[in-house]
Amino acid sequence: GEAQPGKAYLTLSEDSGARVDDLFDGAAIEFSGKAYHPQGKQNQYDFDFRLWLLQNGIHYGLTGSRGLVVLNTKETAPWVDVAARIRNLCANRLDTLMGEQSALAMGMLLGEEDRMPEEQQLAFQKAGVMHLMSVSGLHVALLSGALMWLLKRLAIRKAIRIPVLAVLVVLYCGVTGFAAASVMLLLLLVAQASGRKPEALTTLSAAALIVLIFKPLDLFSAGFVLSFSAMAGILFLYPRLARWLRADAEPKRANGLRGQIRRGLTRLLGRPGQILAVSLAAQAGVLLPTAEYYHWLPLYGVAFNLLAVPLAGLLVPLYALTLLTSLLPFVGVALGGLLGVLARGGSQLMLSLVGLSAYLPLAQVRVPAPSLWVYLTIALGVVLASRHIHAKPSRRALAFALIVLVAAGGAYGTRPAALRYHQMAVGQGDAALIFDGDRTVAIDVGPEGSEAAQRLLAEGRDVDALILTHLHSDHAQGVFTLISEGVLIRRAYLPAGALRTRPGEEGYDTLALLQANNVPLE
Repeated sequence: GEAQPGKAYLTLSEDSGARVDDLFDGAAIEFSGKAYHPQGKQNQYDFDFRLWLLQNGIHYGLTGSRGLVVLNTKETAPWVDVAARIRNLCANRLDTLMGEQSALAMGMLLGEEDRMPEEQQLAFQKAGVMHLMSVSGLHVALLSGALMWLLKRLAIRKAIRIPVLAVLVVLYCGVTGFAAASVMLLLLLVAQASGRKPEALTTLSAAALIVLIFKPLDLFSAGFVLSFSAMAGILFLYPRLARWLRADAEPKRANGLRGQIRRGLTRLLGRPGQILAVSLAAQAGVLLPTAEYYHWLPLYGVAFNLLAVPLAGLLVPLYALTLLTSLLPFVGVALGGLLGVLARGGSQLMLSLVGLSAYLPLAQVRVPAPSLWVYLTIALGVVLASRHIHAKPSRRALAFALIVLVAAGGAYGTRPAALRYHQMAVGQGDAALIFDGDRTVAIDVGPEGSEAAQRLLAEGRDVDALILTHLHSDHAQGVFTLISEGVLIRRAYLPAGALRTRPGEEGYDTLALLQANNVPLE
């Protein structure tokens, strides 16, 4: 009976009185329903719905809505989510200019990867270039570099260039969300404007603190961890890798048009050695978080990044130019359409390149979740290899050997028991795992199978024996998740006469899936 401020998460059903098409940004709605406090995760690897809501500023949920009525119209509705409206306008314009390829443009330019087909997202993930689909330091650097080049060509003074660039970066980040890299770039611009020499590690730390002051729960989000891990890898490892690869060597001077083209491409895209050094450093930074969150690592990630990152360096500014040119009066549609043809061709080239990952063997390699001791070893090893430690190579090697020795002792002393039983909370259903040394037994996997699959992936295990007490979906449907996540089932067991209980269509589908994957069944 009291008004509650803030945001709420609303679950709408088809019988609530309104369709999805009836809703819009700024819609005022009236309905009756029940309020609830979201529940945190019950299992170790569950999706934490409560944490996700809190990260988005939502403190309670509403369900069971009845009699929903929309009280205003699209024409009278206020702009509540300005960024979303701008992204939708951009999507509609790119749809007109680029057709089917607009989904890739929205993903790379504005971080809207959800608009892409699932198979394309999976291909980017397998190729190890999924970072191209999230607004990161690469995107901000590409667009700000292109804009700075344009401002220089227009002979605008440096005192004006930096504030203009800062304002446009803020606007771009306001539409896409303030990523850590965006905050870091703004700090670098402030340093330049104030005549101070920025120090990369200090700037990275300051950016992390600023982001966490406004959104402290981002500390527990994969996006925040991966973004800062990649930038930390570049800051610590890139200078030394570039020196080893001689990526910082000046290109040979060449006269004439050929020399100008070569130097222009070098300034825009970087030298191959630089690209390789940045790719290696960034992937070293995200190696452990990727294993922690996804339990898979791309085997050909460095090779794909060496080709995809320079191509992205051309495509991202081209997408932005196509979009902005189309807004010009009179000639905008024609010029935007012409640039759209080029953007479509570049997009198709990117999709073809990334699509190669589907045909390569072992495009992804399964890895268990790293332990705390592995994190400490790798983190201290990166610091030892960086320019922040001044020591001879022999002393670095001795220090790293001592770190490995201590970590190995710690890992051995804190190893889990050889025999463990895990009973998982799966609601209406049942799921359990037995770990006995190297052997793994699953007794039912629940209706979803996600908790069992993630626990097995985190420990680097497959299933030696899958015992299904019966084929009803609340006990056996999770087999689909296990197999789709790459968990190998070596043998399955059913009670005698299990098929005479008429398990239903879902039960027969589970049985057919096991047979299709050549799982011996007893």
